Amino acid sequence: MKNILLLLFLSFGYCYGQTYTYQPMNLDTSCFWVHQYYYWSNGGLTECYGERITIVEKDTLIGANLFYKLRTYTSDINISDPKIVCDNMHFKYDNIIYLREDTSIHKLLDSFGNIVIDFDKNIGDTMDVGLLSNNPIVDSITINSYNGVTRKAHWGQVGLLGPYATIEGIGANFNFPVREYGEWMNPVYTLKCYSKNGQIIYPDNPIDSCVRNPKVFVGIEDYSIKKVKYSIINRRFQILESSEYPIKFSLYDLTGKALYNAIIKKDEHIDVPEFITAGLYLLSLGNSKAIFNNLILIE
Repeated sequence: MKNILLLLFLSFGYCYGQTYTYQPMNLDTSCFWVHQYYYWSNGGLTECYGERITIVEKDTLIGANLFYKLRTYTSDINISDPKIVCDNMHFKYDNIIYLREDTSIHKLLDSFGNIVIDFDKNIGDTMDVGLLSNNPIVDSITINSYNGVTRKAHWGQVGLLGPYATIEGIGANFNFPVREYGEWMNPVYTLKCYSKNGQIIYPDNPIDSCVRNPKVFVGIEDYSIKKVKYSIINRRFQILESSEYPIKFSLYDLTGKALYNAIIKKDEHIDVPEFITAGLYLLSLGNSKAIFNNLILIE
């Protein structure tokens, strides 16, 4: 198994305790993050890795708060054999999350009110990395210069994987904004770079350019929404056309959290359970050859 390299670029010369000004995210549609993505299947026999891009797609009002819609997509892929295992995993769909920043409390929150990153923790506090029992404890707080701007960073150790950091105005050095993990709870997203308004904000003194590459389609077969047609009427879901059966039906909330799974055979239907309340959801339909994802409104 390849080692996960956490690219941590620090410029020392500042120490915690200096006077500094909180550096907010101030998200806009010029912002994008580039991540290295990893996944290992059972026993490490199949390795998938590539590049994923997160863009700020637009701003939108949800209730009385201004949120930003972030989309993460695959921009590069390297898959070892057998490809079928990787093909049905993470690479075919876009992750979508809505974020807002509350600068008064120095926190990023999602559309459900969950804290995604807390930039105002103290030494000894637990950081939520999305790694279940492996969430690290803040063991140090530093103020570093990232390309000429001083930003506070919280640091903690994640097992043998190395230090995890949340950095004001940038995010975190892995598993941000999408929360996923690979085999043995290893983080799968490692931050390569972050750019805003055409300027590289992270890493410090970059050697390589930070490029927003276009989306690529991956898979054994051509990926096309024409492979699956469906209808949903009065919360009853039915497959109208598919190249292959059975179909795996999955619903996710807008943060990517799995809510419901079912298997649909030919000429069958499912009724969306009552605990799925009315609203927008990410629908995933998959067979052995393709995965189709779309936002749907459930009434």
